[in-house]
Amino acid sequence: GTWAESAGMLLNAELAALDIDVVKPLLPMGTSVRGLLSASVSVQGDPLNPTAEVAATVESGTIEFPQDEEMQSVEFRDARFGGSVVNDTAKLRLAMDVQPAGEVSGDITIGPAKTDGRDMAGEVSAAFTDLSLVAGFVPSLDKVGGKLDVTGRVSGTTARPLVIGSLLVSDASALVVPTGVTLQDVSLTVESCVLYTFPGPRDR
Repeated sequence: GTWAESAGMLLNAELAALDIDVVKPLLPMGTSVRGLLSASVSVQGDPLNPTAEVAATVESGTIEFPQDEEMQSVEFRDARFGGSVVNDTAKLRLAMDVQPAGEVSGDITIGPAKTDGRDMAGEVSAAFTDLSLVAGFVPSLDKVGGKLDVTGRVSGTTARPLVIGSLLVSDASALVVPTGVTLQDVSLTVESCVLYTFPGPRDR
């Protein structure tokens, strides 16, 4: 990094091949993640109000977690995380491909500090065109097909965030193994609104 009284600070840093399993203590019990993280960080300007840019990528990885006394795994590729801070406003970005046929993306903006917290606005979404992944979570189902779309919209403030979520299953089909019944053309829509008032959430 460098420093000049007229221009302020300038700091650039890079990280390569960090094992992301170092975040395991922050994950739910029994959950682990594998993959190698590469990242770059740039901070410049006034130390009291700096401009910052962060970019990180994981080319491929696996998330493992317990489900019904068995371990399940989800593979992902081309995970990209980004963020910037300009004039005390932060913008966060997320995008990744989930195997075998899904993608996750998100954009969230966190505004300048206020007495009642920072304003928040954004959305995180996931779309899966192959529901075969679900069969691993529900052992009683086989030959699972269909589409799944999940969306979470964030608003409110950092002190009282409001999350409005929706889940849409369309063109779904499955074989219920214990009964031999085949389900076809199943559609399902679920919506939820949660206002978080720390220390715990409250459904609305």
